Amino acid sequence: MTHAVGHRGPDGEKTMVDGPVGPAFRRLALVGPDNGTQPLLSDDGSVALIANGEVCNHRDLEKSRIPDVALRTRSDCGVLAHLYAREGRHFLDHVAGVFAIALWDRKRRTLVLARDRFGIKPLYYARVGDQVVFGSEIKALFQHPECPRAVDWDVTLGEQTLTVAPYLSQEPVTSWFRGVEMVPAGAIVTIDLTSGSTTRHDYWKLPDFDGQASLSDEEFVTAYRDLLAESVRDCANIEGSSRIITQTVVAKCVSGRVMSLGPVSGSGNSGYNVAVSDPVTISC
Repeated sequence: MTHAVGHRGPDGEKTMVDGPVGPAFRRLALVGPDNGTQPLLSDDGSVALIANGEVCNHRDLEKSRIPDVALRTRSDCGVLAHLYAREGRHFLDHVAGVFAIALWDRKRRTLVLARDRFGIKPLYYARVGDQVVFGSEIKALFQHPECPRAVDWDVTLGEQTLTVAPYLSQEPVTSWFRGVEMVPAGAIVTIDLTSGSTTRHDYWKLPDFDGQASLSDEEFVTAYRDLLAESVRDCANIEGSSRIITQTVVAKCVSGRVMSLGPVSGSGNSGYNVAVSDPVTISC
């Protein structure tokens, strides 16, 4: 299964077999490249976690949610195992980032699968007899010879958006294959490996809007611009940001007309300033 998704993680491979669970991980080392090998463990070893993605506010979470914990690695995802050990199904309530998580809770003997709020990172799972297989791509699941793989044509032909987020459609999310499930965006799926029961907890959903606005159009534009600038500053590790996302060279692509290119100043990473049509300038 790991070989089927080897392109997603060229920097390392590790498998952990613990009782009924055998999580395997292919790593793309961006944060904590020297000591961030997964699976990541909680302090008492009761929680083992593998995660695909980034936790953008991991430093803030370390200070505010688990200030007494000395993390063993510099991995941004390391904070998640400790948060789960303390907060249970609410461990993602304050997490900002893009991620897909598979977590083994040894005490409760449960497998926990979760995705970020907008479902940017993929995560699929299927039941094969008394087993559960999961992965970042469906073809990893298909490495199991008994994994269901029949196309659900009724759903496939009726699905126009290929949505990964349920609030963009009235229909449940679908993988297009019968028996292969997709973990919904903003949701935590818990599978009890003793009883086989499955529960779902939606830790976030798109806020409702009744059409009544307390802000003017100009105030909405200003608030949106400020939030976008803050998000870009945090993710790009620009001067003034308290968050460092990566210790490797990164590039970010935006849609728009490229006006100028130049080296980033005040950054330890190589990169470029990309200025798109006025008035937005984004550093990356």
